[in-house]
Amino acid sequence: MKFKIFSTGILGMLVLLMSAFIIKHSKPEFLDQHATLLLRVIGHELLTLSGDSTSRVLPINELKKGLFQIDFQSDLVILPDSLVSIVRSSLDHHQVPNYYAVTVFECRTLESVYGFAIKPEGNDIVPCLGRVLPKACYSIQIEFNDPKFYSNKAYQFAVAISLVVFTFLGYKFYKQPTTSKGGSSLMFSLGSSKIDVKRSILMHQNKSVVLSDKETQILSILAQQQNTIVSRERLMKEVWEDDGVITSRSLDVFVSRLRKKLSVNSKLILKNVYGKGYILEVH
Repeated sequence: MKFKIFSTGILGMLVLLMSAFIIKHSKPEFLDQHATLLLRVIGHELLTLSGDSTSRVLPINELKKGLFQIDFQSDLVILPDSLVSIVRSSLDHHQVPNYYAVTVFECRTLESVYGFAIKPEGNDIVPCLGRVLPKACYSIQIEFNDPKFYSNKAYQFAVAISLVVFTFLGYKFYKQPTTSKGGSSLMFSLGSSKIDVKRSILMHQNKSVVLSDKETQILSILAQQQNTIVSRERLMKEVWEDDGVITSRSLDVFVSRLRKKLSVNSKLILKNVYGKGYILEVH
């Protein structure tokens, strides 16, 4: 039972990781491959517009996932109208998330002096056009976020795959439930006898013998290894592992009780193999 739950959990984790992989790699390649290039182009055009053709755009800094910062070697003048136009012309024709926000900071005071946002619905926020930001040290942060990303086809495909696999796992898990350690079936055949694991009953012809939980677990393990020696260590581990305390004497007591109950069928013989374990002979 525990092994099946553990296995199902592991498979479930693999499915989730696979889904996350599909989602991750279905995002626009912009964020991973083109961010630095496009943002440097934006920085270059702003410097040129400010009359600076010699100083550099400093290395683009990714502050966190989807948030980038453009820094400049020299002070520059920023016209909000031109900033909006340059950013939109650079980004709108590339594979970028359809929502982004731009914020301009004054380097020395770290104060936000201008900003605008482009939204997928068209409700853009573009304030304070027609003004001029005087020559100063500026940093420009551009944050990308696609609120509709999780409705795209790649995500839907990943979710569909996850649901199909989880449904299959759930079907397999519950189709063959385990109610006792040692058995993955509810019924075992022992010659002309049967073990009903779910009800803890040994049935032979018109007789039914009630088994305890431990007896059912022990007999289920032996039933799967008919006419084969099963070690004492295995029986103690699988039957008593949840109890915390495992004693050899406990196993001997339950085997003795089980042997008496098996006598309902003379062709079922539970033997002690000295130094090795037990064998259930079915004749």
